[in-house]
Amino acid sequence: MVHLIDDLVDLSRIEAGRLDVRPIRFPLGDLFAEIGPNLKDAAEALGITLELPDDPGPRVLADPVRLRQILANLIGNALKFTERGGRIWIEVSSKRAANTITVHDTGIGIAPQDLERAFLPFEQVSRTSTPGAGLGLAISRSLAELHGGQLEVSSTPGVGSSFILTLPRRLDTTAGRDIPTPSSLPLASLPLASLGGGRPILVVEDDPTALRLATEVLQMADYEVGEARGLVE
Repeated sequence: MVHLIDDLVDLSRIEAGRLDVRPIRFPLGDLFAEIGPNLKDAAEALGITLELPDDPGPRVLADPVRLRQILANLIGNALKFTERGGRIWIEVSSKRAANTITVHDTGIGIAPQDLERAFLPFEQVSRTSTPGAGLGLAISRSLAELHGGQLEVSSTPGVGSSFILTLPRRLDTTAGRDIPTPSSLPLASLPLASLGGGRPILVVEDDPTALRLATEVLQMADYEVGEARGLVE
């Protein structure tokens, strides 16, 4: 629940144009060395093979805190939707204009018609009961755009998915501009404030804390929320 609240705060700051990134140049391998042990422990517990780069890799221009958040979201998402015995691996490539980090998995995949929906907030396109609020990919794409980059996906149902993060190697100096600021970026991918459009929605939940949190989230998204504490009610 703490993680969910943190995501909601980030989402609201992105939508309001108040989330800043502070890019520095650093070896990508340093970041993988930092986040690798915990992620590998999680993968091992699930019976999944996780392969992370073990070399210094290219120097990337990024906010290390936000890049860590993107990678943790992408790898965590892959762990959720990859079955025991599956594999997740990271591919890094460097070209003149950009660095690319691709998270591959052998998970359940995403149907072609759902590829873009996967990046909308509060959307889960897996058609499974996997826990989560559907915020990680929406936030990760917006963070990539705040860096002047992009986050895309290719997927084949039943075979796996590849999430491709592209980060420019230089600041955008066109017309004297630096990396885009939040207020200069389109936020149509995060239509939080108008998502519900005032429509009624019923939340059925027997845990009071979860019920209160769900109600607050949906009210933020402009739903008219009704509450019930069980099926009888």
